[in-house]
Amino acid sequence: MCEDIDECSENLHNCPQHSECNNTLGNYTCLCHTGFTQSAHSTCQVAPEKPTVSPSVLPSTILVVGSNLTLTCTSTDSGSFLLPFTYCWRKDGAAFTPDSSSSELRLTGMTSLDEGSYTCFVTAVGVRSRQSEPYRVELVRPGDICPCECRTPALDNASLSDAVTRLTKRLVLDPNILSRKVRTKTSAQDDRPSSKAAGSVAIIFLSVCFCMIVLADACTLVQYIASKIF
Repeated sequence: MCEDIDECSENLHNCPQHSECNNTLGNYTCLCHTGFTQSAHSTCQVAPEKPTVSPSVLPSTILVVGSNLTLTCTSTDSGSFLLPFTYCWRKDGAAFTPDSSSSELRLTGMTSLDEGSYTCFVTAVGVRSRQSEPYRVELVRPGDICPCECRTPALDNASLSDAVTRLTKRLVLDPNILSRKVRTKTSAQDDRPSSKAAGSVAIIFLSVCFCMIVLADACTLVQYIASKIF
């Protein structure tokens, strides 16, 4: 009777780095760790992330005929990979030449022939490539660019009359907020008994104060005259 040998526990396997040994009956398999994929050379290579294509201009920039554009393909930091990346650019699904093997694709003096969808493929040796979302390049002629677009809507008599009515309503002033109305309200006579009593007390108080001041001045004047005579 044959007894199975556990190559994994006996350390008799030949699994590459970044993998885990899995014992089977009469043999063993090597499973790459999460985030790694097995290459054609039976090594565990870091699987490249889905690349992105970044233009050298802002998304809202209008590309005119004759302008320049640089597209940059970006994936995971190549420093964490066992093998270097290789890049492939395609335009409308077809291989793009020349100089399409770099992570940057430079389009200079663009013409209508450069319009289309550009896609970046990134891969490493023996590893399945990853594809970016397409980036659409569309050009306009310099004479077709208008700095502003002014549109005058067509108005019939009914629409014009309605517009005048709305404008008239906006121009009508509210009489309650006029200064004349506010002044009338704030200076109106107050007939409440408490208000009348408070007004009477204030008048008496002011009268007494005035009389005391006059009396003091009169006494001072009499003393002055007396000092001169006597």
